[in-house]
Amino acid sequence: MSCFLGVCITAIQILGVRDVRGVNPTIVINTANVTHNIPDFYKIKNRQFNMKGYLILDTNTRIDFGYDGGLKSQKQTRSKASILAAS
Repeated sequence: MSCFLGVCITAIQILGVRDVRGVNPTIVINTANVTHNIPDFYKIKNRQFNMKGYLILDTNTRIDFGYDGGLKSQKQTRSKASILAAS
């Protein structure tokens, strides 16, 4: 058990940590049956990383936490995000 400023953590669990690797489209065929080469449009330019978990305190409070490293490509951008919620 770890304590800080009189509050003790009775349990901690990391629910998931993952390095995200998506499948990117490489070709698209339009309605005129013309094939276009598009792999660079969605090529991920940063390393995606996600983590989530929770802490349970001795005050019967649960703190959920998470982090999303975002996404960056030529056609898509998703900002980094941190999640912290107490119940």
